[in-house]
Amino acid sequence: MTDDLEAWLTACQLGDLQFVRDNIAKCKAKVNSLSESGLMLAAYFNQLDIVKALLYFEYTLGNSDGYTALMYAACANNLKVCELLIERECCYVLRDGTTALMLAVQCGHLQIVEFLCPYMDFMKDNNNETALFHAIRAGRLVVVKKLIEKSQSVVADDVRAAAAYAQKQNQQTIHLFLKGIENAVPETRPVPSITPRHPKIMRPAASAPVVKRTKIEEYFAKKAGVLGQLTQGLQVPQSIVKRAASKSATRTVSKKPEGCTTNCTEEVQHAPQVSLEHNSKDITTNTSPSSSGEAQGWLQRSWGATVSMFYRGLSKTRRALLRVFSRRAAETAATAISSSVSNTLSV
Repeated sequence: MTDDLEAWLTACQLGDLQFVRDNIAKCKAKVNSLSESGLMLAAYFNQLDIVKALLYFEYTLGNSDGYTALMYAACANNLKVCELLIERECCYVLRDGTTALMLAVQCGHLQIVEFLCPYMDFMKDNNNETALFHAIRAGRLVVVKKLIEKSQSVVADDVRAAAAYAQKQNQQTIHLFLKGIENAVPETRPVPSITPRHPKIMRPAASAPVVKRTKIEEYFAKKAGVLGQLTQGLQVPQSIVKRAASKSATRTVSKKPEGCTTNCTEEVQHAPQVSLEHNSKDITTNTSPSSSGEAQGWLQRSWGATVSMFYRGLSKTRRALLRVFSRRAAETAATAISSSVSNTLSV
């Protein structure tokens, strides 16, 4: 081990935050002869500031025996460090399946057991034993009570099996306690929900109205080809839908011409109706533009207006794909229309 690495690990152990920040670029993720990283040592010696500084660089590392920083903190009874590491290292286990909760149970750290129980009480080791069996084997009655109190998965069958195991391990006090609460533990438990742990995740109520798709969404859902595939899961923002509706409403100007005694509507003349099918079919139109240049310009403007309606709601990847596809589709369609117009004029 070099002098720089030894100084780095010593700083992590003693909590020298300034030294750690100055050398984090060249020393992060480096370990000693026991494969211990700076995060593991900081977690064991309860250096919260060092743990926060190294969390995003070393949280996936384990030592030569497979111990992670969370396991180091659990064995050292450092609750605050466990709170920082739990979301990133709760799924890591040793080679024999031992979890951080099982290690805390063996050490008898009641606060750590209470904190880790909702995350790991259902996990089993390679011998198909949960943390409850580890507590029985260690003879820790208080920990057994805490596990049953905080567990979200223990049912009556588990208590009966644990009572039999306690009798086998000659733990009579724990055996009597488990036999006494067999009838108090429910036979089944509902599936645990993530909503209590993450209150920001809201679920719609059963009486919530069903949101219907807009006409634009229904139109593009029926389309085939590249654009249809890209817009299958697209939810058009209501602001874009309202803006598009207001623009289409202004295209028709309501006027009452002279000499007309009834309500008349003067619509925009020569409004081409185009059917854009993005497959092997050609683009069809019910009007014949006067020239190929006019047809090409009109088609590019129409296609650009269609794509721009969804531009703000698309991701960067979809934007890039639509740009390439719209340019190629416009060029192909303009070429086809130009050739058809030229053939018509030549005849």
